[in-house]
Amino acid sequence: MIPEWFRGMIIQTHHNQRRHMHRVISGLTEEQMLKRVVTEKDFEDMMSILRHIINAETYWFHKLGQSIGPPSKSQILSEVLEKLSENTQKIVERVEGATEDQLKIVAPRDGGPSVSWAVLRTAQHGVYHTGQIAKLRRVIDAPELLTDDSDRWGHAVDSLIEMLKRFIEEE
Repeated sequence: MIPEWFRGMIIQTHHNQRRHMHRVISGLTEEQMLKRVVTEKDFEDMMSILRHIINAETYWFHKLGQSIGPPSKSQILSEVLEKLSENTQKIVERVEGATEDQLKIVAPRDGGPSVSWAVLRTAQHGVYHTGQIAKLRRVIDAPELLTDDSDRWGHAVDSLIEMLKRFIEEE
């Protein structure tokens, strides 16, 4: 049986990733987000990385049969931010409405993906790519990130650790 607190922690994991990502992109202009930084075809600017985060979320939820909408192709920052917000709303709805079976962590190779697996996978994926955006900020000489003790990257990364700790403490 999956404890009810687990549902809330899955949602919090997603929110922690989003809060971290929004902090990393805060203060960046659309021009900066679109500035070509590397010659890599698919991820040449920060906007393409944000779209990749969005599209991974839409892909995995589509694969589990609970679509959260189409992928993003926009080059307009406000539209990309709106799509991120829409994805968050729909992801939270999917977790809140998930059955106990959907809350089990089931990877695609094991017959999934389950809702929990999709949220945890895309949250970790988002943290990884947000680190790339943070590095690219420095490359383009964007303003330094503000330090906020209540919202360091560790909160996003440690979400999984907190879940494991709670399971271990309950045994």
